[in-house]
Amino acid sequence: MIKDTTAAARLTQTQQSPAIQRIPDPP
Repeated sequence: MIKDTTAAARLTQTQQSPAIQRIPDPP
């Protein structure tokens, strides 16, 4: 889910969401 990571990174910049960066692609 690399594409999701890119979207998450953008969301993190908009709002403080360090949890998204912590969540790795689930198996």
